[in-house]
Order: sequence, then C-alpha cells, then structure tokens
Amino acid sequence: MSTHEPWGEMETIARTERRLQEMYARPAPDPRFLARLEQDLHERSSRTSRFPFLHVLRRRWAGAMLLALITLLVGVTWVGGPRDAWAQFLRLIGYAPHVGFVDVEEARVLPAAVTRQVGDVTIRVEQVVATGEETRVVVHLKGPSIRIPATREGDAPSFTNADIVLRASDGTQLQARQSATTVGDGEAWITLSFPPLPDHVYQVDLDLSAVARGLHLPAGEWRIPLTIYPAQSDLVAHVLTEPYEPRAAPQTRHGITLRVLRVAHTPEQTALQLQAEFPEQYTTLMASHVLDPLMYDDVGHVYYRPIQGGSQTVVRKEVSVSRPSAPRPTSSATRTTTWEDVRAPLSALARRLTYVVSAVEVMVPLDASFSLDLGENPQPGDVWPLNVRLDVDGVPVWVRKATLLYDPQAHAYHLVFAMETSEVEGKVVENLTLFAPGISTIHEIGGGTTGYPGVIFIIPEEHLPRGTLAVRIQDATMTIKGPWRFEWEVPRPALPPSVKPVVLHPEARASDRGITLWVDTLTLTDRVTVFDLQAETPEGTTLDGVSARLVDAATGREWKPQWHVQWCRKGSQGPVVRPEAVWPPSACGRVFPGRVIFGPLSPATKAVTLKVDAVTLFHKDPVTLTLSLPERLVFDTEVKGSAAMRLDVDTRVQAGPFTIHFTQGWVRDVPPMEVWLLSEPMSKDVLGTGFLNMPLLTVRGDG
Repeated sequence: MSTHEPWGEMETIARTERRLQEMYARPAPDPRFLARLEQDLHERSSRTSRFPFLHVLRRRWAGAMLLALITLLVGVTWVGGPRDAWAQFLRLIGYAPHVGFVDVEEARVLPAAVTRQVGDVTIRVEQVVATGEETRVVVHLKGPSIRIPATREGDAPSFTNADIVLRASDGTQLQARQSATTVGDGEAWITLSFPPLPDHVYQVDLDLSAVARGLHLPAGEWRIPLTIYPAQSDLVAHVLTEPYEPRAAPQTRHGITLRVLRVAHTPEQTALQLQAEFPEQYTTLMASHVLDPLMYDDVGHVYYRPIQGGSQTVVRKEVSVSRPSAPRPTSSATRTTTWEDVRAPLSALARRLTYVVSAVEVMVPLDASFSLDLGENPQPGDVWPLNVRLDVDGVPVWVRKATLLYDPQAHAYHLVFAMETSEVEGKVVENLTLFAPGISTIHEIGGGTTGYPGVIFIIPEEHLPRGTLAVRIQDATMTIKGPWRFEWEVPRPALPPSVKPVVLHPEARASDRGITLWVDTLTLTDRVTVFDLQAETPEGTTLDGVSARLVDAATGREWKPQWHVQWCRKGSQGPVVRPEAVWPPSACGRVFPGRVIFGPLSPATKAVTLKVDAVTLFHKDPVTLTLSLPERLVFDTEVKGSAAMRLDVDTRVQAGPFTIHFTQGWVRDVPPMEVWLLSEPMSKDVLGTGFLNMPLLTVRGDG
C-alpha cells in the first residue's frame, strides 16, 4: 500500500498527461526519435503476437505509437486511487494479489517473492499473508518435470493437506487446513491455508516435500525459509494495494441484497469484495457457478477470471468491517456473508465498470425421506417407479423413478434418481442432496439450468445394497435469478480524447474449400487484439465460428485465442453490447461468429499472420435421417448424468456440400426422450461435427 502523498501522485499523472497531449499534438514524430524508440522496443519486448490470415499485415507506425502510449498509461493511472473522506478508513484494508483483502493493522506479509531451484523445477513463493484468522501461502512451480497427473479428470494430486507443514521459529508446527492445486504441463499453482501464526513470529519454514512426492518432482531441499513483516512496515508498503469503495448502490432482488464493498486493481488482476444479506431460510449463499457474474467496462472489454494461479477460485471469507455511511439491517431474520471475486486486470482505457451478478445459489435445508425396495437381486437396467414430491421454497420437485446402471470401467453401479422440476418466479432447483446408509460415495447432479435430470449414487460393485434402501433428502441447491447490476466510475484521471482503441482495415483475404474469409476490421487495445472476419460460404450455410492462431511474422511465435478478456463492442466503434442481454449471459462472443480475440500486441510487432485452421458452419435447412430403434428400450448406461441406451448407428446425411457420417448414438431417458448422435470425420472437408442432440417426440410402432 503506497505511503506517498496523494498530491505528488496527482502531479505525476498531470505531468504525464501534458506530455502525452504534447506528443499527440505534434504533426509527425522526429525520425531519429522513432529510430531510437523502435530499437529500444525491440530490445525490451518479451512478447510477440500474431494476426489472422494467410497474408502478412503491416501496421502503420501511428498504431504502434498509440499502443506504446496505452501501455505506458497502464503504469501511471493506478498510482492515484480514491482521495475522499474514506481514504483513511480504507487504508485499514489492503489487497494482497492472489490472497485477498486483509486487515493491515494485524497482518504480516512477505515483502517479495522467494525463489528456489530444485532440479529442473523453480519454486516461487509468491505470497504469504498471516492474519488473526489464517495464514495463506501462494506457491508457483515451474519446470519440465511438472505434468498433469495421469488420473481421472478432477482427481487431486496424491498428497493431503496435513502433509504440508509450516514451521514457526518458536517451534510451532502448523498443518495446512485447505489447499487448492492447479496443475498443467510445465507449471502448477498451489494456494494453502494454515491456522493463524503465533503473535510476534516473523520467521517460518514452508515444507513442500509432500507436494514434491505427490507430483513426482525431483528430490532436493523443498523446505523454504521465509521472513514476513508487519503490513504497516515500509518494507512491505509496495506489496498491498489500496482498494477503493465504488459508488454503486446496493441492489435487492427476491429479498436478497448484494453490495460491492471494495475494489482493488493491480497489474495482474482486478479484485472485488462483495457482501450479501439474505433470508435465514437459506443456510448459504454464493454467486452462481452456472451463470457466472460479468464484469465489463465502457470501452468494450469483458473481464473473466485470469489464468494465473491463486486467482481462478472465488475466495469466500468474512471481513469484520462496517460502513458507517450505509448502516446494514440487523434483523435476526437475515444472514450475512462476504466473498471475493477476482478478474483480469483492467484496461487503462476504462473509466466506468459494470458488474452483473446474473444469479445466486442458495442452500435450502429439507427434512424428507423415502424408501426404495431394490429386491434381492437388482440388475442393471432395473427401474423402480417413485412418486416423491417436494416443495423447495415454492418450487415443485418430483423424484419420479430410480434406474440401476453399471459402469464397467469404474467397477461401480450408478443408481440414478430421475427428477423433474420447473422454474417458479426466477427460482430453479439445481440438485438435491440425498443420503443412504451403506453408500459411501454420492455424486449430485442437478435438474435446473444445468440440464441434468437427477441425482446419482455411485456404488462400488461389492457394496450393491439389496432389499429396502432408506433415502434421506437433506437439502437442495437452488438458483435464484437476478440480475443484481452495479455501475461505478473508476477513480482515475481522464484521458485525452485521442487515446482510444486503434481500428484498422487491412487488405487480407483467403479462400479454401468453397469458403472465402476476409478481415473486416482489426481492433487493438492494451488488453485485446480483435479480428472481425466476414465470410462467403456455400449456399444454405452461414459462418458460426472460427478456429485460428496468430503468428508473429518476424519470430514465428504463435498465440492461441485468449478467453480471460473478451471484446463486446458491436463492430469496432459501435455501442457496447451488454453481455447480460445475450444467452447464456457469459457468451457475448456468440453474437459475433467471425470474431477471434487474442492478447495485446507488443508495440514492437510490425507484421503478423492469422492462420485459420477451421471454420464452423451453420446449416439453416432441416436435415432428415432415419434411425431404427428396438421395440423395448433398456436404459443400462449413462450419458450426461441420465440413464441411456446405446444405439448401433451407421447413417449418413447431406448438409449442403458436406456429408456427415454418424457412427454412435444413445437414447437418453429424459422426457419425452432424447437421441444423441456422434459423428466421425468423413473427409478432409469435415473434421467432425461432434454431438447432435435432438428431442425424440414420436416413436412409431415399427421402430
């Protein structure tokens, strides 16, 4: 948290603005200055970028100069911050990147990242923050030895929280209470939560030996000594970022009030601290994981969670700070919870932010039970009709039957409870939590906005119950739709009108397999490089998507499209498209099927090539195909969380000039039944169409 006087900071910003305005006022830069600038940019540039197409595009130096100035602004516009009557109060709370908002008066912080090399792995302890509630540690591992574990998707690495130890200088030994590990090829991020450190302890040793064993990393010294300091010390003043209180009014929907308490901006991320007050009939509340909150600015950027470790997970915790300016209700009929959301870093061009919570999830306690007679010899494909009807906060739920399936790969049975529900006044039941004696593993899936139709018990084959099974319904997870919409001005100086996104119209066109693509516009900002493509496609088809890579023409380096910052402006200079007005609300990009978005270009990049690997076409006319179904449908497998029956399929359909060959199929027991078909590539023209999902409304007697 900066200790500089605000007046000095504002003078720096004003001086920088004057210099920018003077530079823009010049009719043409001095050639010697341009030569020195170009040489310096090439020497310092560590990032390269790519463009769309089989043509090399050359940018005018005006564009490169403007990008350089935008990049410069990123470094100078955050030194301000709010300068109002709340400044002293807000300084009691600081934001530590990858950790969250902390109480400055009681916190102890690592002043700088600590690095150690073990074999080919670089260990980097990014942050340590010790408070009266917990001690949080963020670690980044990088090296060729790090590989994604060869286990099922979702399985955790083979170490437990208790295996990771933090040793204090007074002899106290703390075991991790929680951990979150993200492992990819070549790197891993680990966030650890330990109990609070004893007072006046500033020397600790972090023992990551268990992590090394669990990830099969090289042997060596995985015990790392660390020194932390009081957060108010000058040694760590630069570590914590000063947040501001956005001037955004609380929003209330369905008796639930949400507030944006604080916002902090760093070069790596944007963090928000939110609070919810909700009726006590719900035990917990959090932002919906299905309808993810949206954050976008007045320029057109849409910010999602960044890819850096320690910032993809929503952090939930209580911070005991009140706002005298906005007293909160103290009725015993409400509960209060506080959580944090982390997004990609803000563009230097942004002056106004919008944050939309499309929906929240609440837990509704239930007290219900039912019995299921499995008989003495249950077999896969057996079905037991049920008629369990529930009222979940006014939303009807019907558990209508149970089906027994078998998974030969997992050597386990799946007991699938099919349920039906409906949306009532913006409320949708997503799943139920069911318990039954003797069943150790329970997998819950929902029936609302997730599209899943029931709840699954996963039962090891040696533990398949017989006779009467008593099932208890403990609670339900329910989605409550809003939206809760917040808008506020970002406290930063105004920019000259000439500082804005760069829009180019390059001459780039290519044709292949009867499809012609061309670049309509190329938009450049300090956060995105946006290609908007137009297409001429075969008759009866329209462009539905583009898969492309960007290649730096000078170095050959490639970039894939980025997702953590998107561009949601119609055209290049038209109005910003509100992402919440599009369904699903997190998919604004679907409005622009020819749009491809990459990260920002380096100012030193002069030429790039956009390589389009594939396009997706939408066939507008109906396609007819014939399937043969058996007279008796036996649902003995699982597809997307529901009972299903596999089909033998060998059928071809013609979609415009393309032939699609379907080779696999399933009938899903989802009223009124669904057919899922999977195709395989038929030629080099059609790489694959994936799943075709269609409702089966009528089944004739002849199959």
